[in-house]
Amino acid sequence: MDDAIIQLRDTRIVIEHGGRTIRFRVHSAAVSIVDASRRPIHVRFEGPQGEVMIELPRTVAWRLTADVHDTTIAARPRRKTTKRRSNL
Repeated sequence: MDDAIIQLRDTRIVIEHGGRTIRFRVHSAAVSIVDASRRPIHVRFEGPQGEVMIELPRTVAWRLTADVHDTTIAARPRRKTTKRRSNL
């Protein structure tokens, strides 16, 4: 299966490990499935300084994307509705 590549702008990866924080810019993300069985989903972020890959079990990946979707929709501010004036 071909990777689904997403171009990113103004995106950074932050890795915290052993009291150290490492940040670097990424310009794309690729989502891939190794095969059609129950293998993990790979999410790879690439940038000028290298790449980071996250391996997620499929059900965890599904839950994560659903949570991100639900959270971002819930956080969207509602627009004020204004009454239109009639031009009579």
